[in-house]
Formats: sequence, structure tokens, C-alpha cells
Amino acid sequence: LMALCSARAPHVHYLSKIKPAVDTRQQLSGQYFATLTANPSKVAFEGGYVNVSWANYQFPAEGDWIGLFCPSSETPFTRAPVTYRNLPIGKGINSSFGTMLFYVPNLRSDCQFYLLSGGAQFPLVEAVSAVVSITTPNYPNGVRLSLPTSDMSAAMRVTWSTRNASQPVVRFGLASGKYTESAVAISSTYASTDMCGEPAAGRGWIDPGLLHTAVLMNLQPGQTYFYTVGDSAVSGDAGSWAPESTFVAPGPASSMTTYVFGDMGQAPPDSSRQHSWDYGNRGEINAINTTQRMLQEINATGAPGAVVHFGDISYAVGYQPEWDQFFELVRPVASRVPWMASIGNHEMGYPNGFIPSEDSGGECGVPFMHRFIMPAPANTQRPDTPWFTFIVGPVKFVMMSTETDFSVGSVQYAWLQEALKVDRSATPWLVFTGHRPMYIDSSWDAGQYSDQGFAAYMRTHLEDLLYSAKVDLALWGHHHTYQRTCPVYQEQCQQAGTAPTHVVVGTAGYQLTHNLETAQPPYIVQAIDAYWGFSRMHATRTTLTLDYLINNSTAIIDTITLNK
Repeated sequence: LMALCSARAPHVHYLSKIKPAVDTRQQLSGQYFATLTANPSKVAFEGGYVNVSWANYQFPAEGDWIGLFCPSSETPFTRAPVTYRNLPIGKGINSSFGTMLFYVPNLRSDCQFYLLSGGAQFPLVEAVSAVVSITTPNYPNGVRLSLPTSDMSAAMRVTWSTRNASQPVVRFGLASGKYTESAVAISSTYASTDMCGEPAAGRGWIDPGLLHTAVLMNLQPGQTYFYTVGDSAVSGDAGSWAPESTFVAPGPASSMTTYVFGDMGQAPPDSSRQHSWDYGNRGEINAINTTQRMLQEINATGAPGAVVHFGDISYAVGYQPEWDQFFELVRPVASRVPWMASIGNHEMGYPNGFIPSEDSGGECGVPFMHRFIMPAPANTQRPDTPWFTFIVGPVKFVMMSTETDFSVGSVQYAWLQEALKVDRSATPWLVFTGHRPMYIDSSWDAGQYSDQGFAAYMRTHLEDLLYSAKVDLALWGHHHTYQRTCPVYQEQCQQAGTAPTHVVVGTAGYQLTHNLETAQPPYIVQAIDAYWGFSRMHATRTTLTLDYLINNSTAIIDTITLNK
């Protein structure tokens, strides 16, 4: 059960054990015995690789490590490292000197490396590097697209972050390098005092800078647009402008492709370690493969209408640099395709929440809602209404929040009653999404918040609503497997076209879950716990096909086709 977020007991992570470091060497002698150097001493744009070397280290031991701390004003006394590596210790290894490769991300501030001994319980500062400067703190990070409205308006939202900006703007046009139009961005941010607990409010905190967002209006549907983002006050500064990217303007279409999944995360590009509950603290390594697999699809067949990501986004869980690393990981896709995201337990969970937990690491939805401005009512940047709808081609998506009260009579339930209404003559398909699944093959059935306990609760409050609205397909994550049901209602298989088919795609990056039941429930058609990947959905007015693509080959593991 360790790989199952919902099933795990409260997890004490390696970094959370680190007591404030003691700078014993400097306090006693005014200097360090060991030396630590970083080369190069400057990085720019998204970030860059740095060789970190240590020497004259007299007593290397198991558990010694080098950590990257940003900004340089923060130290092991006050913050957890952005990333870290343990020194190589073993028979025949001379660990008194050596070199490690680190990737220094652009977190809008200078950084510094520390060499520490004593492991997690009794860390001692043994050496400190010179500052590594970020020469372009206002380089646009994490450029991404999203659809700004619930209808098929020919509009596109562009979002990015910088340390600061005077006149943030999007410049765009119908030809490469010829930007005939512009849209002024509005800027916002959030503070550590907005968090609801640790580590988000303390050891995991880093200033998010300014988050800029602009809506491009009155686009020509179906046309390819070229765009860049930056600060019009420094038009000639390459360090303040993003590379050109493209998107296809949304609008009515008789067919459309989308990529759908949950539970992605991110990992350091240098294979170093960070706060993580999987892969030996190396992050969600398979998120890298999933991103590359999506990019291969885009380059081969063209951009889909949207990426639909239903919860557990970055797995930052209170360690804020991981949000920046997530957006840089997905940038090659998200800067070309609208990335539509709903909230999961690792963005929202807190002790006083609808589902009491510490799963968000004290974030309580705040970073997610500021970084993903979705259509109304999820455009308030407050985590009280994180639900919305949007239309892509012949499909209407209804994105609920399983982390907020949805019981009969709740605010969300009332909204769902209206959101599930759709003109089928204009939009034939209705797809419902949420993070925690309503139907699941899982052996975890211990209490109301277990997989089976919560699925039963969802069926009690929502299944009749989905059935009466004639939802065609329900998509879920949370359980890190791929699963598919028959058309099902009240745990009984129904005739095709009379009840929703439920599909779990919780395999975009986090460690897989291996707790399938010995006897598969009769309504489960597929339950696969062996592959990471995502689903590619293609819909016309009469057919909807969902292919499950694994992320390390071109293989399609499962296919379902629904017909009108």
C-alpha cells in the first residue's frame, strides 16, 4: 500500500526529519576544513547544469549529502533543499573529494550549495559554495495555455511566472515572428501566510514570484497562432522574453482529440533527489516519460484540443520549488495545448478539510488555484469553488472536485445539477471527471476514506445524477492503475449507451498501485497495474474512442469505443 496515496499512513519524509543544521566548524574555527565549489557560477533562462565539487573532506560517512538551497539567503537552518544528492560512500571509494552534476532551476533568485554531514538527525554544515547567480530572474517560466471559458469561445489564456515585471504582455499573430496583436496580462501572487500548515508555510516555502495571466480574445477558430510572452518595458532584453510557441485557436469542430490522465508529478532533470514519496526520493520519474510520449504524439499527429488532468498535479505537497519544476517539465506540451486541471488530494488535503488529511503538505489548494485559472467558477484563485466545465469539439467536460463537499444539498451538488445539462444536438458527448473514483478494483476497504468506502459514498450522492444526465464516460485518477468498467449503474452492468462507462487513468507518473482484489468485481472489464501512461480520446459526433497509451513505447494496451 505504500504506493497508494489514499491508503498510506502519515508519511514522515527524509527531509522533514532534518533538524536545523549546526554550523559547528565555522563557529569553532571561523573556517571550513572542506571546500565546495560550483562551476559555472551563473545560469540563465530556464536554468542550467552546474558541476559541484568538494575537496579536503576529512571524514566522509554514510548519509553525508550536498543540497541546493534557493534563494541563497536561505540555508539548512531555515529551509529544505530544492534538490540534494548523497555522497558516494563505499568500499574502495575515496569520498574526500569528488564532483556531482546538479541542475539549478530558475527559481527567480540566486542559489547556493551546502555540504552536510550527520545525516538527517544531526546535520552539520561542512562547507558552503559561492553563490550561483540566476542572471535572468524575469525569464518567463512555465508558459502554459488553458481555455478561459466554458463555451467554445475563440479565446485562449496564457499564464507564466517571473520575479517581477512592469508591463507583462502576450504578443501574437498569424505568422512566425510577426506579432500584430497583444494582450496585457494581470499579475498576482500568494504568500507563505496563505498556506495552512507545514511544510508549505515554512521549510518548503519559496516565493512564487509574480504569476501573470492574459486572455487572447476574438481569435479565428481553427487558425494557428504564434505567440511570445514577456515584459514590454524591456522589449530588447532576451532574458525577459520566452521563445515563440504556437497554438490552434479553439472553436466548433466535428471531431477532436484530447489526452486524459491523473496523478502525474515531476522529477529533477538531473536525477538528483528531492522531497518525494516515491522512487527513493527522486520524484515522479515516469512523469518525464509521459511528457515525452505526449510530445511525440503531438509532433507526429498534431496538437490535441486539450490535456485534461484530473488531480494530483505536481506532488509538491508543500515543497514549493516543485511547482516550478512541474511547469518547466510540461512546458513543451502545455505551451502548445490547453492544460485543463482539476484539484486532487495532494493539492487540497488538510486536517480540517472535507476529507481530513495532510496530503497537500499545508497547501490547502492555494498554489493550485493561483497557478491554474480555469473557467468560472474556478477562476477566483480561491479553493472554495474548484469546479468548472468546458467544451472541446463535440465533447462537454464536467470537472468536479472530489476534495470538496459534493453531497446532496451541497453547493457543488447544486452546481453539478446545472453543469450536467447539455444540448446534445450541438454537443453529443458528456464526459464527467473527478480525482477519486466512483468505481474501483481495490482491496483497500477500511473506513469511509478508503478506496471502496469513498467510492460507495460517491455512488450514494452522485450516481443517480450522472445516470439521469446520461453521462457517457466518467474519468478518474487517484488509484495508480488503469481500469475500465462496463457501462454500469448501481454496480450492475447495463446495455451499451444506457449508463456511464468509468475509466481510471491514474498512471501518468506516480508509483503504481498494486492492491487489486483477488476476485475482480463483476463490473470491472480491465484492471492493469503494470504500465505508466495516459489515455488518448478521439471523438466525432457519432463515436468516442479511448486508447490507453503506455509511456515507454508506441503500444496501445486497451481501447474502448462508444457509439451514438
